[in-house]
Amino acid sequence: MAELYRGIPKEVQTPGRMHVEFYPDPFTGEDMLKIRYPGDKLREPHFIANEVYQQRFPEEWAAYQKQADQLAGQTRVEDVPWIDPGLIGALKANHVLTVEQLASVDDSHLAALGFMDARGLREKAVAYVVEKQKAAKHDDLQSQIDTLTELLAEAENKTGKPAPKAGR
Repeated sequence: MAELYRGIPKEVQTPGRMHVEFYPDPFTGEDMLKIRYPGDKLREPHFIANEVYQQRFPEEWAAYQKQADQLAGQTRVEDVPWIDPGLIGALKANHVLTVEQLASVDDSHLAALGFMDARGLREKAVAYVVEKQKAAKHDDLQSQIDTLTELLAEAENKTGKPAPKAGR
């Protein structure tokens, strides 16, 4: 398992580094599956989207069924100001569509991106992903605090007494 993650920063090590996209076959209309590996423009296998793939990638399958964006929740490379617009075409040609995918490009595919300082760009992407994860945790905690505050206010209204203050 360690060999799988060689060269990938620990913050973004996930077994699902591949980008999975369901789509209808333009000729038969049959549901298909395309697997892309960020940074690897040579490998893009296509499969019939049978039950095995539908169960293996349930979120992507559900998004496809709803005709929703299969990259929802990720940040597209064109949406961040620190990626030069001239690099976006090169990134997309190498199957890097989101900042999260850029953060997960392994060392062996960095040179294939075809531009200088690809490693520095990946490091910025890793920092972005880490900050995004911290912000999501902060938002979750803030929503929990807001919920508890509302519950406390309701309890105070029902009893007519203020809640006991925390302390000694």
